Amino acid sequence: MEQSVEYVAEQRAFYALVPNIMGTRFEIIFYGKSAEAAQSIWAQIAHRLERWHKMLNRFDAESEVGQINRQKDTLPHTISPELEHILSLCKGYWEQTERLFDITRHDMSLIEFGEGVLRKKSEEVVLDFGGFAKGYALHEIGLMLKAEGIGRAIVDFGRSTIMAINAEAEDEGWQISLPSPYDGHEVERYTLRDATLSTSGNTPSYSGHIVNPLTGEPIEQRMMCAVVARDAIEAEVLSTAMMIATQEQMQRIVTGRDDVRVKRYNL
Repeated sequence: MEQSVEYVAEQRAFYALVPNIMGTRFEIIFYGKSAEAAQSIWAQIAHRLERWHKMLNRFDAESEVGQINRQKDTLPHTISPELEHILSLCKGYWEQTERLFDITRHDMSLIEFGEGVLRKKSEEVVLDFGGFAKGYALHEIGLMLKAEGIGRAIVDFGRSTIMAINAEAEDEGWQISLPSPYDGHEVERYTLRDATLSTSGNTPSYSGHIVNPLTGEPIEQRMMCAVVARDAIEAEVLSTAMMIATQEQMQRIVTGRDDVRVKRYNL
């Protein structure tokens, strides 16, 4: 895995960049550890990133998901315990978002899984974790950093999902600028404290990739959705689902999620 790392002793700051992992780029800065301890923590994170790439990247034909997508049958196939756990999480969000978040982009009821196996009910089912994987990775990395006693960190995955860790009460948080993909002007500025900002939307060169699984219609408007949530998975999932949701659906889905902020922008 190609990567570059740097340690600044005066600030006890560790920086790492992976330019190509899970189809995008990954950057992290964390503070408060010696060079040796920081490198050990990074080695654990890098190992997990490679594992998730080999599991969830549908563009890699040899990944676990890539192999599942190649199998055009309705037979049961063995899956890893972590993938089964991820599928359970995705099914929960599928139900919580009124089926707007759907890793099959059609109907998640067309797969069944449990006890280490997965079976498609249709040969044409394809799994796509593009609206989930970055949030899941950040959630797990956040747990790792906090377990290591990291009190200040920021992690940027794909420039679309950004997690901030702030343990000190006097820490004012991380300032994150949200630019328009169409002309680069600042749409809004967010202050993140122990939260994740995730954005989904269209760009001039990449439009219609978000599809309403209930209708099959792509979302092609010049629009972007931003979600701030305490949990990185929730931020990632909802940023995609809220691109599709009507105002009424949005209100129902976020009701009771007191730590979630959602905003859509017409660009």
